[in-house]
Amino acid sequence: PPTIALSSSSLYSFFTIISLTLSKAAMSKRMSYFVLVVYSNALASLILLPTAFFFTRFSSIYQSNPCTRN
Repeated sequence: PPTIALSSSSLYSFFTIISLTLSKAAMSKRMSYFVLVVYSNALASLILLPTAFFFTRFSSIYQSNPCTRN
């Protein structure tokens, strides 16, 4: 539906603005670019890995239940 696409697009824009603002603040404080890349990748890993684990686990539980199959 268009509302989901609109909300995910605005959510993406929001996080992009936050990321750029934090990056600019860190760079203005003379943080090394390489340190910033390492921190941002570590943060992304800490967010994405558990999320992927739980989505995969719950989707496999849902798919293995014969009562919920169509």
